[in-house]
Amino acid sequence: MKKFIFSLTAIVFLSLSACDTSLDETPYSVLSPGNFYSSVDDAIAATLATYSSIAAGGGGSIYGQQIPIYINGFSDEQQGGGPWSTPALYAFDATYAPIQGMWQQMYRAVNFCNAAIDNIPGISMDEEFKNSLIGEARFVRALMYFNLVRMFGPVPLELTESVDLSDAFGPRESKEAIYQSIIEDLQFAENNITQTSTSRATSGAAKGLLAKVYLTMAGVEGPNAGENAYYTLARDKALEVMGMSYFLQEDYDQVFSVDNEGNSEVIFELQHDRGIDGQGSRLAQLSGGGVFFQGPLYHPTLGIKHGFNQGWGVINVSQKWCRETDSDDYRKITSAVCEYERFDGTMISVENRAPGMPIIKWQDDLATGFDAHDNNHILLRYADILLIYAEAENEINPLSADAYAALEQVRKRARDADGVNITGVPIDLTGTLGSKEEFRQAIIDERQIELAFEFGERWFDLKRHGLIQQEITEAVLQPITYFTGMEYLPIPNQERVLNPNLTQNTGW
Repeated sequence: MKKFIFSLTAIVFLSLSACDTSLDETPYSVLSPGNFYSSVDDAIAATLATYSSIAAGGGGSIYGQQIPIYINGFSDEQQGGGPWSTPALYAFDATYAPIQGMWQQMYRAVNFCNAAIDNIPGISMDEEFKNSLIGEARFVRALMYFNLVRMFGPVPLELTESVDLSDAFGPRESKEAIYQSIIEDLQFAENNITQTSTSRATSGAAKGLLAKVYLTMAGVEGPNAGENAYYTLARDKALEVMGMSYFLQEDYDQVFSVDNEGNSEVIFELQHDRGIDGQGSRLAQLSGGGVFFQGPLYHPTLGIKHGFNQGWGVINVSQKWCRETDSDDYRKITSAVCEYERFDGTMISVENRAPGMPIIKWQDDLATGFDAHDNNHILLRYADILLIYAEAENEINPLSADAYAALEQVRKRARDADGVNITGVPIDLTGTLGSKEEFRQAIIDERQIELAFEFGERWFDLKRHGLIQQEITEAVLQPITYFTGMEYLPIPNQERVLNPNLTQNTGW
């Protein structure tokens, strides 16, 4: 925890230096709230630091490496080669360093948020702007706790800034308490944030995340499992977002293009810039969109769609995902390589390539290095909101016209492909499903391909529907034996040594 607190001070120092060069002579080793949180620039710097804590490039970042490799890897859509196969094989225990790293990085981010939330109120500044900044910090804190409670179940709930070790040894709080805190933070955020950049939290992003929170609370692992009241809350909050200015891009592939960042579908994204040292993304390099050209990808319907690049192969599409998704679906073609033709005419398939094939959803042909790709990390987009609405509406009013309409918006966009090479897949399902359960499964399947490889979505969906045992044990080349408690990650042993109040999760 000492390193955690030192890192907070270091980032705050960097943020302040960028805002006010007159601070160059400040003795930073004794930086304190008294000489830090005193101006509007300080409030802005503290708020931006909350994003730095989750968007930083490199190997230790939450969304830049940890979630794409490990949380995605725990699902059935992704597998890695060599040592990176550990997540997919569930060949780890409570000493696994990446899980320790995720825990530390998310609580580090929480402390950034708590520092801003605790100290910005004391700054003399416009109250509306002040509350907007606080709302952004509360959004990021809610996002971190939403991750933590879904990954680990009950966790310590730290809502004030930790300034020494004694502040950091709280017990595990109930899921009910954690979700209540998340809801309160997001409600404050949706009602107070005034800024509109998609690379920071907005009112729309808070509403969208709140819809997802409510839907999760009604899932099998949620504190309100199966309760129509929470499906109603999820539906109504998603409907609020649907009434805002977001809309689907015509071409699915262009949603993720480096030349189309901040587009109409993006609700919240973490911004990356290849031209700024330490601010680039490595997401493409982890998969198959890296800087080393290998060869063009051919598809019998679309012809050459992408030149795909040779990344590190740390994250690859799984054979199971390739088998379960339609080969003519434009989203499949533009998201991953399940088969391709080499220059010599040889066909290479994921079925005969054990480590899997590259994921090509994120590419940057102008990348200048491994950690210097320009791809923004989209954490929430409009297609997700439409599917949240469709799922929740179906649970309340099975097979309703409104549920079908939201689902069809997403499927029609995929069916129209790039507007030229139209495949006719997927078909319109309107009126074809016979029960609430069939519609629910259609949504699960739709999310599997629409949101493929997007920052843990598949794993969280499987958990929400109680499908870990059914799907994960069929996902990889080697058999996995299910055990009770597999749905949650182990509490890291090192954290339990530091904090004797932490109990271990069942099965670990």
